[in-house]
Amino acid sequence: MKRLLIAITMLAITSVTAYSQGLYFDIGAGVGSATTKFDGHDFSKDVDSSVDEIGIGLGVRIGYGPIGNYPIYIVGDISGTGHRFEDDYNYVQFNTYLN
Repeated sequence: MKRLLIAITMLAITSVTAYSQGLYFDIGAGVGSATTKFDGHDFSKDVDSSVDEIGIGLGVRIGYGPIGNYPIYIVGDISGTGHRFEDDYNYVQFNTYLN
């Protein structure tokens, strides 16, 4: 446990003090539970225990910096989220892009 705390502390210190110059690129993904409301109706409350529910998020960032002598970066972000309810026979998929 002590080694884990030391590793997390060192990672936090190096990430705060890291300095980047030039092109910046970041990509990420995540999986977890989610809820979906559409026209004021919560779909999560309508499903029974035989229905699986999953949420997936994806994102890409690209940027450049620093600009001049200032710590300013120009960054663009494209991301999307998918939320699916499914059972053995059917599924309903909700997607959002560029959020």
